[in-house]
Amino acid sequence: MVRDLVSVIIPVYNSEKYIESTIESIVKQTYDNIEIITMDDGSSDESSNIIKKLVEVYRERKIIKYYYQDNAGVSAARNRGIEKANGKYVAFIDSDDLWSSTKIEDQIKMIYKTSMRACYCGFLDFFEEDNTTRKREMKLPSGKILYDFLKDNVWCHTSTWLIEKSLISENHIRFTEGCNWGEDFEFFMKIAAITEVCSVKEYLLLYRIRPNSLTTSASFLKQSEDIYVWMDLDKWIKENTHKLIYKNIKKISNLIYQFRIPFSLINYTYGYMNTSSYEDIDKNINRVNGKLYNKYIINLSLINGIKSLKLYVKLHIMYLRLHKYKSYENLE
Repeated sequence: MVRDLVSVIIPVYNSEKYIESTIESIVKQTYDNIEIITMDDGSSDESSNIIKKLVEVYRERKIIKYYYQDNAGVSAARNRGIEKANGKYVAFIDSDDLWSSTKIEDQIKMIYKTSMRACYCGFLDFFEEDNTTRKREMKLPSGKILYDFLKDNVWCHTSTWLIEKSLISENHIRFTEGCNWGEDFEFFMKIAAITEVCSVKEYLLLYRIRPNSLTTSASFLKQSEDIYVWMDLDKWIKENTHKLIYKNIKKISNLIYQFRIPFSLINYTYGYMNTSSYEDIDKNINRVNGKLYNKYIINLSLINGIKSLKLYVKLHIMYLRLHKYKSYENLE
């Protein structure tokens, strides 16, 4: 088997606690034709010194490359990493995640076997606090998986992907810079829109969950801001129909506006209301109303069957809760 070069891109920002173990999990891959591109996004801790020491440790292999940029965000760091990549394939890994030793080799073999140009795999939640893992039961379909993405049937973490670089370069696909949430799935859904994708049905990534990274009530409201990412994706789909492997563009657009956007507004607001005190809801009542009475909520339909129906139920539960909440406030 030809050992094509794989460029592994790591955006780094103040990751002194984790970056060495992340890099070591890449260095120890069974697939040995790898270059590691570390993109330091303006770190102010010891991240740069740790990486530079590892550059020296593995100097003979010339496997690790260090680049610095003024702080511009994770998307800008990944995009610059793509520009620096020399490999036929690129892979991404966050600076605190860990790979199984066979991750790259298993994916390369699957790409050669299927002749597809992109591949992803499963992942395990890795809880740093007690050093345990949790396996999520997830579907890992192959082929035309864009509809699976849009229907929330599959979730592909950034650190699970391996993609032919020319597919990214020739189609001018980049991570959206300045985007605060959802820039990764926008990128990978564009990939899934223009090519079939294969999967390795193994859990080859440890996705680190830190004690302070667990979803908080405040972050739920933040996550629903990804509706603008979905709108941008819909616009991109319509502007690039000639590149797509899908013919029914209207179906894609309907899934975005009739399911995914309402899904974000409803699901995340529901999570917020279930984890917040009355005092916190009162403080953010305008934001909550803005989500639940958003003009895009009206587009919700039964296009995605039982999942759409569940959204209707959650929405009306929240309407009832808000009504009771306002009634309670009036009594006060």
